[in-house]
Amino acid sequence: MTFEISKASINKNPFIGLYLKCNEKNLYHPKGMGNQAISKLESTLKVEAKEMSISGSSLIGIYAAMNSKGCVVPSFATEHELKALHGLNIVKIKGEFSAVSNNVLANDKGCIVNPKIPHEEMKKIEDNLGVETVKMKIGGFNLVGAFNTATNNGVLAYNNSTDEELKEIERIMKVKTARGTTNMGLTANSFGLVANSKGALAGESTSGFEINRIYEAIGD
Repeated sequence: MTFEISKASINKNPFIGLYLKCNEKNLYHPKGMGNQAISKLESTLKVEAKEMSISGSSLIGIYAAMNSKGCVVPSFATEHELKALHGLNIVKIKGEFSAVSNNVLANDKGCIVNPKIPHEEMKKIEDNLGVETVKMKIGGFNLVGAFNTATNNGVLAYNNSTDEELKEIERIMKVKTARGTTNMGLTANSFGLVANSKGALAGESTSGFEINRIYEAIGD
């Protein structure tokens, strides 16, 4: 199976990671996307697309963190909205960590969370996703999910992460790593990259050099 990287935008916005979230089986997208655009996303990631919102918001990519086993969402997500996540374990976390994706970096092999997340909440996340979960800063930032993107192939890591941090990420997530950016220098990688082990969607402004780095990080 060929690993494909396609460029995409949502309503002409290259920060596609704000609106989209995927795992190995499904892509979750906001309402109002055209069939042609959805088909392109499904074809690249080799998944089935599902429409959803979180507390009425289209910012699914900010409010959800997931792997193939579970999904972590903020406490204000409604039960009706969560029906779109049928088949996944679901856990809600509260308070200042409601932008869940910024605080949680996960694949099917491991998980890294914001060091400020309380231990009780971290254990909920660990049980939900079914993987070892570790608190860690990356590149001096607590928002590990915002600056890094993880799949079962690899991690596109924050561009200023240290060699020691990359080794620790590789140990926890059990995949390779490479530093990189999206959308012509955007260091918040999750805002410009949506990916699984079968393909990747990069923001429309992502350069050829950045595409090569993405492939090095998470390609097969």
